[in-house]
Amino acid sequence: MGTTDRIMQHRSEFPDWSCEIQGECRLCSALFMPHANSRINLVENTVLYETPNFVVVPTLGALVEGWVLIISKEHHLCMAALPPDCQKEFISLSRFVAEVIGENYGPATLFEHGPASHGLTIGCGVDHAHLHVLPLAFSLKERASKSDVLRNVEWAKAPDGLADVSDIHSAGESYLYVAEPNVTPEFCAVRQLPGQFLRRVISAEVGCPDRYDYGQWHHTDNIKGTVDKLSLPFSTREGSTGQTVCTP
Repeated sequence: MGTTDRIMQHRSEFPDWSCEIQGECRLCSALFMPHANSRINLVENTVLYETPNFVVVPTLGALVEGWVLIISKEHHLCMAALPPDCQKEFISLSRFVAEVIGENYGPATLFEHGPASHGLTIGCGVDHAHLHVLPLAFSLKERASKSDVLRNVEWAKAPDGLADVSDIHSAGESYLYVAEPNVTPEFCAVRQLPGQFLRRVISAEVGCPDRYDYGQWHHTDNIKGTVDKLSLPFSTREGSTGQTVCTP
């Protein structure tokens, strides 16, 4: 089943879901407006897994294989802006996706650039809630903290994950959120950051410091490898969300 058919099937299976989409948003356009965008069938838009309120897709510009995004179906600015009735589903799904990545690639790191408003560089050009999940062999928070722009920034613990970040977002502040294996997730408030900041950190660590920009460097081989390796694990097991997976 193709991506367009899968999304149409989803809408019929969840008739009470009213997707609030915005045509100018590249994720809304690519994933949830299939007849309005020719990019719908590109490999980076492959829906690996979905629940009533979220989809899991490989990321464009995958610096490592196994890098996926959890994306809200309704248009929200960031994950800290999710409505309360989505939080339990999101937390459960995040844990499940991290498990799948861990079983197939190694321990998973989760992170988000959380903008306070549209059009900020911290949003990386995508002002639609999306959480990164990827296998990393180093501490992203530790490496990022060594950067000059974060050297004097205070990190706070987030034992309940992104639910703990909602207050700082409601106060009009942007944030970075990082959850790493076997440690309590952490976040920090930030004002200005270079675009794609954590992608820059990762690209430097994996040996391609000039290829962090997903718009210029798609890393298509890693995307295809992710789809090839994860399509079966996602399609043949029931996630901790308790939702039936659509066959890729």
